[in-house]
Amino acid sequence: EHSIDTRVEGDFLFIDNEVVFEPALPPLTAVNGHLLFTESMVAVKEIKARFLNGPATLRAETKNGQAELTAQGTLAIPELRRELQHSVDGVSLAALSGKIDWRVKAGIKKKLTGLTIESNLAGLASTLPEPFAKPADTTLPLRVEKIIPPAQATQAQNAIQRSQWRLTLGRIVNGALHYQYGGSGAAQDPVRAAIAVAIAGNAPSAPSTLPALPTLPPLPERGMAVSMTAPRVDFTAWRKALESSGESSRSGVSSLPDLRLNLKTPELVLFGRRLHQAELAVETPAPNIWEMRVNSREADGNLRWDGNNRGTLHARMKKFTLESPEDEATSKAGSDATSALKTLPALDVVVEEFNLGAKKLGRLELLAENETQSWRIKRLTVANPAGRLEGEGRWKTAEPQQVMLDFKLAADDVGKLLDRLDYPGAIKNGTAHLSGTLHWNGAPVSIDFPSLSGNMRLEAQKGQFAKLDPGAAKLLGLISLQSLPRRISLDFGDVFSSGFAFDTIAGDFTLAGGVMRTEEFTILGPAARVLMRGSTDLARETQDLTVDIQPELGTTAALGVALVNPVAGAVTLLAHKVLQDPLNQIFAFSYRVTGTWGNPKVEKQPFAVKKPHLDTQGKTPGEASGGMPENAAGVEPSGTSTAPAPAVPPPPSSSETAR
Repeated sequence: EHSIDTRVEGDFLFIDNEVVFEPALPPLTAVNGHLLFTESMVAVKEIKARFLNGPATLRAETKNGQAELTAQGTLAIPELRRELQHSVDGVSLAALSGKIDWRVKAGIKKKLTGLTIESNLAGLASTLPEPFAKPADTTLPLRVEKIIPPAQATQAQNAIQRSQWRLTLGRIVNGALHYQYGGSGAAQDPVRAAIAVAIAGNAPSAPSTLPALPTLPPLPERGMAVSMTAPRVDFTAWRKALESSGESSRSGVSSLPDLRLNLKTPELVLFGRRLHQAELAVETPAPNIWEMRVNSREADGNLRWDGNNRGTLHARMKKFTLESPEDEATSKAGSDATSALKTLPALDVVVEEFNLGAKKLGRLELLAENETQSWRIKRLTVANPAGRLEGEGRWKTAEPQQVMLDFKLAADDVGKLLDRLDYPGAIKNGTAHLSGTLHWNGAPVSIDFPSLSGNMRLEAQKGQFAKLDPGAAKLLGLISLQSLPRRISLDFGDVFSSGFAFDTIAGDFTLAGGVMRTEEFTILGPAARVLMRGSTDLARETQDLTVDIQPELGTTAALGVALVNPVAGAVTLLAHKVLQDPLNQIFAFSYRVTGTWGNPKVEKQPFAVKKPHLDTQGKTPGEASGGMPENAAGVEPSGTSTAPAPAVPPPPSSSETAR
């Protein structure tokens, strides 16, 4: 009845007690000191305690009917790491080291009504991904504030608890956290959290104001929902930093299950690759399982990462553009990708539109697995309407590293396939088959030409070389013969420079130390026959080749005769074929091609006339079949012909020099 007039005064002595101020924080231990109280105030001059095994002191006073508690202390990061490893199921904080000073201010009115934690993080060293990397001798102000609505401060003990937290880190991070948990404190009570984070960038270039906080996502049924914006995010680095160590937590709940992340960033590094204007949605339905939906300028599709064992990446993509090796050579992502290859996981990848830089390659299928000290490509397929590449191989990851690849390439339209490979107009039409076995030292991200070895076989039919810019396709420019007319007085230069048509191309190649050799690379066409032999250095882009060219004159002569006398023309054509193309050999030329692909040096050299093959009786094929003897075609000066010889210019003399 007279409680308003009741007076209370007391003195509470703490002797090695344990005190919990906030369920989300570890308790104070070894609490020793006096707490003075009356019915209207609480006073603490100084209480000694330990927080995570570090020293702490507490003071309290009453203001405006509310007790205000202040505390400060020192925290060693290894102690924090050990505590979190037991309570958060192994979230990796190995990137943090050192120790920090901290300050806490709390309001108490029957229950905790507010809490603020501050530290300048001096003494903390961090190797976390950007922008959280930090040397120990720099400061980065941290402020964490818990906001408790007044109505919740008077809720029943077993009521559902809701908390709101705000976090700022210098001027580079602005964050908010809302979470809800059951009041019983049982392990089965689901935690529901919604987090919004905005990151401005690296601390040295931080803006003068905090970045705008993104919209806080709604509370999920279970787990965490996170909205995040940042100028650059290395997702692969963060995945490794946050990946569970596999230890069990006290609550029996894994550290990162039921995570729903929505990320927007101008630059995202995902599995060693840079993606621009990216939106990434992530869910973690089970420990070490990450399901992702990515949409960016370079990629659009779904991925699933299984971090168990050596790891497996499943991907089903609408499109994916991979930086070309030239772009990678000058990009940090390229070096990151090469480093990431050393721990390459198993892959099960299908991409409907796969591009390598500007090269539109088509549909990609890749199935590979990580074996002991090697990465095996079980199936590699790249297909488009113009052609199809199939291959399999192995990458030996132990030093010295080596790549081995068996491949087959079938082109239904060589011209269109080269268009896709960014060599537009190099060849018109044509079909081709290229197969071989190659191996080189290093990683599969790029070919090491000085160690490239193996063998290849090329067969092509019914196409035409176009006029090429040597800078666009230097090796094709050499094969197409267009460089020869510019440097030699060739009477048939217009035949080659205007685009050499071919009926068949065939050749076998061996490679050793980046040098490709062939003994017989032949091009047969209606205008000429070409035989190449020699070598070309793929790394230095040089060659040492002998090129024999036999213009197709016999058929032309026969057709000219046929216009005057059809019977005589038929006889001339028959003699030309039976006697192994004598006109072609008379007007044939041989050249030695050296120098670089872009600036070849061409020298004329004597052409060895091909002798007719003789049978066991010393007869030519024509004589053995009752045909004309060799000089019947008019090859010798004393011979006769059934029709006048066609008007053709004489061949260049052996004394001519290259232009």
